[in-house]
Amino acid sequence: MASCFSFHRFGQCFSIQYNMDFRNSTLLIEEPFYLKEVYLQTDCSDCLLAHEEVVSGNDTFTSLLFFSRTQSVSPAALETLKRQAECLRMPSPIMLDPDYEICPDNIPPVDGIAALNTLLEAKTGHKVVKLLDAVLEMFMN
Repeated sequence: MASCFSFHRFGQCFSIQYNMDFRNSTLLIEEPFYLKEVYLQTDCSDCLLAHEEVVSGNDTFTSLLFFSRTQSVSPAALETLKRQAECLRMPSPIMLDPDYEICPDNIPPVDGIAALNTLLEAKTGHKVVKLLDAVLEMFMN
C-alpha cells in the first residue's frame, strides 16, 4: 500500500512517500528506511501497543510504543505495559506529551527524505518516535 506522511521539524514541514505492507499484526516498510512494527495485545481497549525496529545504515533503533486515544490510561494498563517492556528487555516506559503540530498535506516528498536522513544520522531516536507516532496516527483515526 502506498502512503504519504507529513511531519514538522525545526519549524518546517516535510513529507515522505513510501510503500508499506500490513499483515499478521505486523507493519513493514522497507524503503526509504526499514521499519518493522509488531502490534501487541494490551489491556487498554482504546490503546495501541507496538514493538518496533527501525534500521538506517548501520544503526538500529528498537522501541516499544504505547498510544491511547485519551491523555491518560489506568494504572493497571500502565503496569501491564511495564511488565511487557521488561519481558521484551526494553527500558521502563517514558511518557511523552501527546501534543504536536500538524503539517499541511502538500509537502514535497523529497524534502521529507532529506529531513529523515539528517534525523537518523544524528541518532536522535526520540524524533524518530514522533515520526512514527504520526504514522500510527493514520491507523488510529
